Amino acid sequence: MNKKLFPRFFVVIHVQHKTNDNEASKHVIEEATKIFKAGASGIFLIPDYENESNGHSKRATSEDLFFYYSEIKKLFPNFPVGVNFLKRFETMESDLIDAIKEKDFNMIQSDGSFAKIIPLVAEVSRTDFFTGLAFKYSRHSSASGDDLKRLCDNIPKFNYVIPTTSGIATGKPADYEKIKEIKTYLSIDQRLGIASGITEENVKTFLEIGVTDFLVATSLIEKNVKGFDILSSEKIKVLAEKILT
Repeated sequence: MNKKLFPRFFVVIHVQHKTNDNEASKHVIEEATKIFKAGASGIFLIPDYENESNGHSKRATSEDLFFYYSEIKKLFPNFPVGVNFLKRFETMESDLIDAIKEKDFNMIQSDGSFAKIIPLVAEVSRTDFFTGLAFKYSRHSSASGDDLKRLCDNIPKFNYVIPTTSGIATGKPADYEKIKEIKTYLSIDQRLGIASGITEENVKTFLEIGVTDFLVATSLIEKNVKGFDILSSEKIKVLAEKILT
């Protein structure tokens, strides 16, 4: 790995809609505190897309994500926090785009491409943008050869835009050969993120073949309590040590 591209390890919290009993808010703060103390590089917040109740989604709204972000930053002002709205930037509402500009997040992730948001990227250059590349559940998830090269070539060439790939599904690692091929299409000083399937058993190999940014959730979940995913402090510590030392 290029010595300048130091690795980073972000733990993903699945967050739910803010309720009057504040259970969802308490969950976010407790998990964020756990991640901070365990030595990760930062946090990503993502709506809990798998959690449903009586046919109604309990996933966090965009407004919830703004609130949780602000609450975490009050506690840990220098700890990087990112947000994935589970929306493609190409189809985001204009008021949400304006709110993103005003908030100036540390990091934003989108499963879609950032090709159409160059003006936004330029306006909030203190934000790291993690853009989906041959990402799970997209029509390009299995891209290779010329198709994969074209996707890589279309990534905005800013050092704060991080192409981020995945396996074919949540919790599934990307093929090593896919990572190696992507690396041949990126410049030597471009970072590469991965957002599925990372475990303490396979992370060393992904580091060796050039992944720099790890967004991890599934392998770190210890249990589910009242519908909330509870992370394991010990698993976070182990993965942090393997990635960051």
